[in-house]
Amino acid sequence: MKEENQLMKNIFHTLEANFPVENWKVNGIGIWPYLRIKIYIHLLSISINSGGRQEKKNDLKKTTVIAKNRHSIITDFLVAFKGFFNFLRELKTKKIVFFGSHSQRVLHEGCWFNRFFDSMVNTYKIDKEVYMVEYLQELDNTYNPNSIICLDKNLNFYKTVFFWRKRIKRKSDIYLKNYDLFLNYIQQELNISPTELRIQESNIIDWTNKIIFLSGFYRIFFKRVKPSKIVFAGYYGWDNLYAAIYQANKMKIMTVDSQTNHMVFSDWTKIPERGYDLMPKKYWNWDEISKNNIDTWASKTNDVLAYVVGQSYLGYCKSKYQNSSDEKIIFFSLQTFELEEMIPNGIISFIKNTNYKWIFRLHPRNTFTPQELSVFIKNRVVEDLNYEIQDSRSVPISEVLCSCFLHITGFSGCLLESKMMGVSTILIHPLGEEMFEDYIDEKTVFFVNGKDDFFYEKIIEIISNLEYKISISQNFYIHNPLD
Repeated sequence: MKEENQLMKNIFHTLEANFPVENWKVNGIGIWPYLRIKIYIHLLSISINSGGRQEKKNDLKKTTVIAKNRHSIITDFLVAFKGFFNFLRELKTKKIVFFGSHSQRVLHEGCWFNRFFDSMVNTYKIDKEVYMVEYLQELDNTYNPNSIICLDKNLNFYKTVFFWRKRIKRKSDIYLKNYDLFLNYIQQELNISPTELRIQESNIIDWTNKIIFLSGFYRIFFKRVKPSKIVFAGYYGWDNLYAAIYQANKMKIMTVDSQTNHMVFSDWTKIPERGYDLMPKKYWNWDEISKNNIDTWASKTNDVLAYVVGQSYLGYCKSKYQNSSDEKIIFFSLQTFELEEMIPNGIISFIKNTNYKWIFRLHPRNTFTPQELSVFIKNRVVEDLNYEIQDSRSVPISEVLCSCFLHITGFSGCLLESKMMGVSTILIHPLGEEMFEDYIDEKTVFFVNGKDDFFYEKIIEIISNLEYKISISQNFYIHNPLD
């Protein structure tokens, strides 16, 4: 599997070596980041779902076309116009615009707290200096509610008011040298259908027109707010966010992504001197390894920079880093796979033959319910297992880690937070070995394939040589986002 993941890296090296991807532009937009990330996610889904396991596909939403009379169209327009006008009227000048999601929030002292950004805002008392754009679901009872902007609602106002802009006929400005050869290559050599992936030239033209249309919303928004920077915690995969980055870069507003080590940010071999206009210019990294990962390609540009800023929420909650229990607890962080993939037979055997307490922590976007997990555990493991199922947003991870002596996961980014908290991690999925190969040191971070015939023996050996707590050497500095 590790060889397969290395092959995935080699695929992008080959594509970037054989095609002028850094020069491809449609309607003024450098499209390679969009293509590369889309292909990567496609390959990743194939890798995840290999071995006979079928992917759970979401049912396509059926769109019912409802004929509207002239009166209802006018009414919708007037409602949207009033809503958009009120939105603009209430906007104030702010120094920072954060883009966040409800899945990034945790329940902290009675309110939903964005674990990436709100700790910075609260520590430096800059509540009135920021906006928090929620690009998915908007929760009630959030921290700093006066800063919240619901992106979907206000974008829909914009789309209704400025619908006519979509109908403007433009002559497309296209530079896609050897793009037909590229599409033929990925179809013949990678078995990727450009039609199914919607990356034919006509698809790319439509997509760039969409980004340009959406960027009009941000041009108005940013002109009103006048931010010095916009900050994301994972920008890729969302057209609404691509449009925000594109427009901010165009307006010379600093664009920042707060992230950890990830393939999306890795192994770029071709990049324009000033970077891509669909990617951030600055990166706030949790640790030095993540920073070095960015530096390997950012050094080829003149304005893309990476910094180590730590994980601010851990620093914010450092007063809780006290283990008041002598009970040995194992923390198991789950992903969005099916349960049989996440909890292989090796783990089940380990659970049955040991006497630890387990905390199973759900992924923010898990595809199964706590009840389904409970039934799985009872049917596959033992009825009287001492365990707890936690919603990742209801219990702060700092609170969980301070009571655990070991973290087990397939490939969760919780590994970094565990390491900062002094808790050793055992990775049990090959994707974890690939994603975190720079962290595996056989001292604090280990890899044992969960499907290995001798998994139980190997994990027991690791635990027998494992100190109860590794030293906490991480500097829990809380970064000031205004710096």
